[in-house]
Amino acid sequence: IGLIAHDAKKKLMQNFCIAYRGILAKNQLFATGTTGRLIEEVANLQIHKYLAGHLGGSQQLGAQIEHNEIDLVIFLRDPLKPKSHEPDVNSIVRLCDEHNIPLATNLATTTAQFASTPESAIICAVSCTWHSISGTLLAGLFAQYDKMKATHKKTATAK
Repeated sequence: IGLIAHDAKKKLMQNFCIAYRGILAKNQLFATGTTGRLIEEVANLQIHKYLAGHLGGSQQLGAQIEHNEIDLVIFLRDPLKPKSHEPDVNSIVRLCDEHNIPLATNLATTTAQFASTPESAIICAVSCTWHSISGTLLAGLFAQYDKMKATHKKTATAK
């Protein structure tokens, strides 16, 4: 799964990855540099990080798409105010279309990609708002859990 987010959508990508951590953890994840680092910080997922998008990371992802090594791309983009240094949406969209790779560019289509039935797709769409609100809370809980787990591991090793 390829993960890219424009600056204005990075927090949303973090929240999505927290909410769908269980599904994402079962897949190989690839992301542009900053997006990958931010996701790792809050969701404790292992991500292969490319260069930052504007430094060639989106081209690296594009190469994997061309070689049929990516099954899904999630590109949360800012359609209103993209910055000049942010990855070009059109090249990724074109490659996904050319190679028949599913592409999600907003939270509703992203959550729908993980829905296995029409009913669960509706549930996913309705839950988008909740995930946006609860993501920060969950991030804190996951961070606290990981910290407690690491402390417990150190204590167990010391005994």
